[in-house]
Amino acid sequence: MEYTFFELIEKNKIKIPLIQRDYAQGRTNELELRNSFITKLKEVLDEDGAILNLDFIYGYTHNIHNDDVLFIPLDGQQRLTTLWLLHWYFAAKKGIDVSEKLKRFSYETRVSAKRFSEALITHPIKSIEEAELMSEVIKDASWFMASWKNDPTIISILNMLDTIHSIMNDCKEGWKSLVIDKKITFEYIDIKSEEFKLTDELYIKMNSRGKPLTDFENFKAQFSNLLSTKNTDFKNETLEFEGTNLSYQQYFAFKIDGVWMDLFWKHKNRSKETLDKQILNYINYVSEFLYFKNCVTEEGLPFESKFNFIKQIYLKKENVDFLFNSFNFFSKINNLDNFFDKIFTLKEDEILKVNLFDGANLNLFERAIANDTFDARIKVLLYAIIEYSIENLIEVCEEKLIDFIRIIRNLVFNVKQINQTKRIEYTTNLRIQNSSDYSKFIDEFVALINENPKKNIYKILVDNKISGFPRPLIKSEIRKARCFIKEDKLKSVFFQLENNKICLGYIDNFHLESSDIVLKIRAFNQIWNSDIKTSLIIRAFLAAGNYSVQTHYYSALGRINFFGSKNYWNRIIATNDKDEIENVSNILNRFLSSCMHLKNETMEERLENSTNLIYGEVKPWQHYFLNYPEMTYNNLGKLNLYTWKDENGFDINQLGNAGNQPLLSYHVNPYLAVINSHFTHSNKVHLDQGRYSDDWSSIKIKNDVLIFGTSYGFQITIENDYKIPIDTINDYKIEDKETYLELKEFDDRDRIELAIDFIKDLIK
Repeated sequence: MEYTFFELIEKNKIKIPLIQRDYAQGRTNELELRNSFITKLKEVLDEDGAILNLDFIYGYTHNIHNDDVLFIPLDGQQRLTTLWLLHWYFAAKKGIDVSEKLKRFSYETRVSAKRFSEALITHPIKSIEEAELMSEVIKDASWFMASWKNDPTIISILNMLDTIHSIMNDCKEGWKSLVIDKKITFEYIDIKSEEFKLTDELYIKMNSRGKPLTDFENFKAQFSNLLSTKNTDFKNETLEFEGTNLSYQQYFAFKIDGVWMDLFWKHKNRSKETLDKQILNYINYVSEFLYFKNCVTEEGLPFESKFNFIKQIYLKKENVDFLFNSFNFFSKINNLDNFFDKIFTLKEDEILKVNLFDGANLNLFERAIANDTFDARIKVLLYAIIEYSIENLIEVCEEKLIDFIRIIRNLVFNVKQINQTKRIEYTTNLRIQNSSDYSKFIDEFVALINENPKKNIYKILVDNKISGFPRPLIKSEIRKARCFIKEDKLKSVFFQLENNKICLGYIDNFHLESSDIVLKIRAFNQIWNSDIKTSLIIRAFLAAGNYSVQTHYYSALGRINFFGSKNYWNRIIATNDKDEIENVSNILNRFLSSCMHLKNETMEERLENSTNLIYGEVKPWQHYFLNYPEMTYNNLGKLNLYTWKDENGFDINQLGNAGNQPLLSYHVNPYLAVINSHFTHSNKVHLDQGRYSDDWSSIKIKNDVLIFGTSYGFQITIENDYKIPIDTINDYKIEDKETYLELKEFDDRDRIELAIDFIKDLIK
């Protein structure tokens, strides 16, 4: 319904909630915006036939004494204030007494603003045209109180009156244009009226263009209405606001268009989302987390962002309190970037901070409002920060908060599972649907910290049984905590290791309680934080034992083992699989122990020397891996992922695909790859890669001889009626198996040396 300001004030009293802690359009730093808006209004008032619709103004009404109706605007407070000042200004210029009408507009929520607005109406200013600055004339008036000069709302009103006077002073028919000609209007919406019964699908016509309410505007109106219903468990509760007890609805109305809006306004240019969308993103984040934390009504029901769905969450006081307190917490922090920068880092060497590993924005609040790089792990971390800060009443980052978040980071990053599309890495198994578990741990831990303000956070963890995350992960954090309590200097060593992208916070596979743990970690850093080739690391690691892990328990070519590759060592070093931990942990520590004391060697020299193991006459597969770098480094993707068909480790294939169906990609027998590397300059020898389970890789010699790797040695097939010289057959003890020939290794030569010599004899 279209109204002018004068029509609305004749119909209703208007009580303005506190906007942005002051009348924002009148702020000193908003001069350009103010000039633009008032200039636009003047053009309309001066131009014949011109009209301007200021879009919608909506709120709710309720009856007061003498059948009068009070209108509480939820959106449009600033435009109403400006129109009220404009009517006061033109009435004063015309000498028209409309004080009784203008008194129906008030700032009930700030005593000083209320008294000023009443005084302004009841003490009209004379000879306005002669004034230079309206603000000076008003401040010089006998009724103006000196203390009002410090009220931000009053200051803003005076600023706006100065702007109105400087632009509108020569507007002769301003009152007529406003009140009689009705040149400036707006769409008035009472959300409690039958006409505008709110639903999730509601879009309200705001003007002749049919402009709809934004999703946030809908939410704001619906949420405000919800807070005043009798269905909540806080209907008789109040919240303190600047010395006054307010209902939850009033508190929300004042804050959402005040300091909370300021909070989002500061960050509005940090993402591509609109301001309204950013606010909704944050509210949806909190709503989703709280829904899965304690408001699930039907098992397995997914979260929906529609208001009819989430309203069940905010019928409970504890959830509304959390939302409001989170807004208040972020609003009180002067610089959110600095706050988060003190907690998080993206650098491994900033060991006193918590590495987030993902290269994205450290400001988790901005991730929430942008809904960008905001997975379940980050959502839980942000919840932990909010919960800790609210319960411990902090507004600045402190060391105890960083330690707390480091523990939570370690836990959330290691609720994990094998990535089915790349099984040489883990992916998160943290589900926001399990927020009730994670928040249980966080809430209990925070409560204990709050109850024991002088107690070391790691001592609190050790002395109390806290549940919520998987027990083995909690035990891992407790083991570290015990180490810190026993020897404080271990903190920096362990923090550095946790921040390493290979570990991602999980360092349980290092024997942390061992007396030489510092030296082992130093050796680890020298090996994995350097330019040492992956092939050399694998070979030296294998010298300490077979540390490999299985990624696929079955394929047509046997189980599949992973030996490590650049950027994917986390799958081995940080395994928390109960069937892998003991083996990997023992061999890792044996390996690191062998690398601690370098004497006069570099680490690279030490690793090379550790691969020079001597085996007996029968050469096990480890002999080939240790002595032939090409076994773990060739042109097939460098994944170091192998099918493993026989226990002796000879009928194996190196894979170029780590996914669910690795045989769809090419694969090669690594023994053949090593052999072929000795003939790279010969056009008579060629390595053919295999594909699928029935297509083996082979070495082709002069298009006549094919050599395949097998568990016993090599299988040779002949094409094009080629005949291998009888002397060669005798020299290499080649056996005829009717459909193929068989070449086995000799006691004095390993199978690779034997095959290389055999091929040389064929092509010479």
